[in-house]
Amino acid sequence: MSHYASARDYIVIGLNMKPSLGDFSEQDGEAMMGFAYAASSFANAMLKESSNWTWLESHHEWWRAMPEDTDPLVKYPLTGNRCLLIPIASAGQASVYRCYQSWWYASKTSLKPIGLVQAAQLLCQEGLDREEEQQAAVLPSRVQQSVSEVQKLMERRRLNDVFSVTSNFIDSDQALLGGHPSHPCPRAKGGFSDQDSVTYSPEHQGKFALRWLAVAPSVVFSECRGESLERRLWSIVESDAELTGLSKRDFGADLPWPLHPWQAEKLLQEPRVKQLISDGLIRDFGERGDVWTATSSLRCIYRRNSPYMLKYSLSVQLTNSVRHLLPHEVERGLQVVDVWDSELGRAFSERYPSFSVIREPAWLALKDENGQPMINTITVLRDNLFTEGHDQQVFMLGSLCQLPPAGKTSQLANIIKAKATLEKTSVDVAARDWYQRFLMVALEPLLMAQAEEGLLFGAHQQNTLLKLRDFNPDHFYYRDCQGTGFSALGVQRHQTVVAAFADNRNQLNETMANNLFSYYLVVNTLFATVAAISQDGLLNESELLTSTHQFIDELRRRNPKDTSCLDMLLESDFLHVKGNLLCSLRDTNENTMTNPLELYLPLNNPLKLSRSA
Repeated sequence: MSHYASARDYIVIGLNMKPSLGDFSEQDGEAMMGFAYAASSFANAMLKESSNWTWLESHHEWWRAMPEDTDPLVKYPLTGNRCLLIPIASAGQASVYRCYQSWWYASKTSLKPIGLVQAAQLLCQEGLDREEEQQAAVLPSRVQQSVSEVQKLMERRRLNDVFSVTSNFIDSDQALLGGHPSHPCPRAKGGFSDQDSVTYSPEHQGKFALRWLAVAPSVVFSECRGESLERRLWSIVESDAELTGLSKRDFGADLPWPLHPWQAEKLLQEPRVKQLISDGLIRDFGERGDVWTATSSLRCIYRRNSPYMLKYSLSVQLTNSVRHLLPHEVERGLQVVDVWDSELGRAFSERYPSFSVIREPAWLALKDENGQPMINTITVLRDNLFTEGHDQQVFMLGSLCQLPPAGKTSQLANIIKAKATLEKTSVDVAARDWYQRFLMVALEPLLMAQAEEGLLFGAHQQNTLLKLRDFNPDHFYYRDCQGTGFSALGVQRHQTVVAAFADNRNQLNETMANNLFSYYLVVNTLFATVAAISQDGLLNESELLTSTHQFIDELRRRNPKDTSCLDMLLESDFLHVKGNLLCSLRDTNENTMTNPLELYLPLNNPLKLSRSA
């Protein structure tokens, strides 16, 4: 009897086990990699959000029943002396975990491979009351949808292309295969059919024409900075050589409104919209023009030669929320424009010319019966900095650092190796230089925007872009301004701008400001970068964390106006991580929470520990 067969002989008590992606012993490499993406995201959410787990001792009896090549096992406890055993291929102080192998369910009398859906079912039964169990009941089906989506994706995408050392903006933005790297169901899309996902999701690289409406200005709610909304919308029309048969004569005094075709189908069935069509205030020209494609956020779409990307409210549930834009969120884009156009903003931009915030200078929505914006119609215009000729070697951080196939290295590691070859130096020297450049180009401007200007940019992996020159960090971009806030310092420094948007909920006290800001920039983005370099063996993780600590300490020694966040990063025992598993178990819409900090949980801070390394 083989070593693996002996493990399969164990009988599981009290579980309705079905064949699942958890046991991939007979699946091919693509299926195994699909499992790895789903399992790693799930495992990262579980292990970051809990400290109640341990590493299984190598002498434990369960090890004797495991396949000989099993990775080190995390023992994740369940009630009733049961547990999940999760093989972890690599881990570290930055709390980033890679998982390629089957999970196991274990008790005193049983041991058997378990799928991710069944693991979700078990977690839904852990210490929850009846109301909480009802809320958590949706999680297994969302996990199933996410796992299935990633598996199908493996059949469509060439992994060699995804991990190439050359790319352009849209290819990199669509290269994030597994979705959010710390979430139990990152590829679930509540409201999408399978075909919708293939057509409209970035990871499937679907392309689609927009639905064009002519809308009377009297029923449009809009805000804009600089050039008029009408002129901006017409510039989109004029940039599309395929948009034939539509002219200003066709639209008359009406505004040309390009709608996402999926959302348009929903909106055109609504009584309010039907009435506006009946009254002649909306005319539908159907789908036409050149094709667009989704960026990594799905609801923001891109056409290379358009002056703007378009971001929509979509009635789809992704990760922790239904993706409707809210007026107070999109107004933050206008706030950022106002700040960047101010004397203080221009001075900061001059100080950091290799850092850009991608502006969102206009938004529009249909008015409801009371003259207020209908949130499911909101459309944002985002400056397109990546038109043809300006889109090469622009990498989204989430794709750059994502989980590589087993036995391979991340795209970031591949790039650093290419840098070493080009510069005829060793990989460790190249990695050390690359990372220091990254700290200067990416980390410093964001930390100093907080410390000197009180500006809080939610710079997580999917909201950050890095342009390379000769494989070196050259320019850093932050996008998605709805995640922008102001600390007390920011309110003081930018009083006029803040006062103009007093009700948009982004003036944060010190605790909330520092915890949210450091989660997005450090726990999510910086630690992913550290892990991609260290777990692929280019540099020791402790060296990277120590150099990061020293870099941040040097910033603090400049005596910026607010050192509270820098102090926390250097001295606090804990940072905080967003509880994506917790949010999923509660079936909570994150966007409508009164206190977002309810979702944040303590995480050991390796930047403090690195001082003694």
